Amino acid sequence: MVDMFRILAEQRIREAIDKGELDDLPGKGKPVDLDEMAMVPPEMRAMIRYMKNAGIVPEEVQLLKEIEALYARLDGAKDDAEKEKLKKKMNDLKLQLHVLLERKKGQRA
Repeated sequence: MVDMFRILAEQRIREAIDKGELDDLPGKGKPVDLDEMAMVPPEMRAMIRYMKNAGIVPEEVQLLKEIEALYARLDGAKDDAEKEKLKKKMNDLKLQLHVLLERKKGQRA
């Protein structure tokens, strides 16, 4: 019975496409904006929205942002001493991130 409805729906959609009835839909040709919370358990959605609205990000996201910023600074650095300083800071942050992710992985196991 479900297959029959699916087949009928697909047939009607194909017919509408062939007739051009779907050509003027808003957002045509743009990527679909999927709900970023679709994969988040419902009991966590409110907390995540609250944190996002308050500008609070998880520690690992903050570390990734800092590492990315250091990469950008490293690309523009001309002085070798400055490059070494940036590389050391970047490696320190990468180590921090690795330890944090390993700790969180251990908590999930």
